[in-house]
Amino acid sequence: LAAGAYDAAVDLLKQGLANTGSLTAGMFKAIDSLALEALGSGRADVAQLLLEIVLPLTEGLELRAAYFALGQTYSARGQAATAAFNFMRSALAAPTAGMDSLLLQARLQAGLNFARARYHRDARAQFEWLLVHSRDATQLEIARRELTRLGRVD
Repeated sequence: LAAGAYDAAVDLLKQGLANTGSLTAGMFKAIDSLALEALGSGRADVAQLLLEIVLPLTEGLELRAAYFALGQTYSARGQAATAAFNFMRSALAAPTAGMDSLLLQARLQAGLNFARARYHRDARAQFEWLLVHSRDATQLEIARRELTRLGRVD
């Protein structure tokens, strides 16, 4: 993909998944890496398409990762509300997996994107949740700063 042949990769992926109908953890990691590479190359549209192809075939922590990456694509495209909703889907996916760093990061990103979309109550709820559940000093500092910035204005 050094030549940027993302469209061909998407077509191959669609064909391959149509034949198998399933996705192994290794396949998901490869596709997730490809989506992040596309996003880093300014092709958020391709990253979004790749992730939307694999979403129906993922579960558990892979589903959390897929929704997180999808949130990143929408955020990169300036679609803060849709990004926030996908970050929330990420945080709420795999409820039996317990608390992990990606869940905490998803809550933080949801809050930041809710704030950008002017959903201040939703943003505030995410930052307050982080103050209770996170032990990460950076996340706590960002949550406090954003709560101060949001103030009481709705």
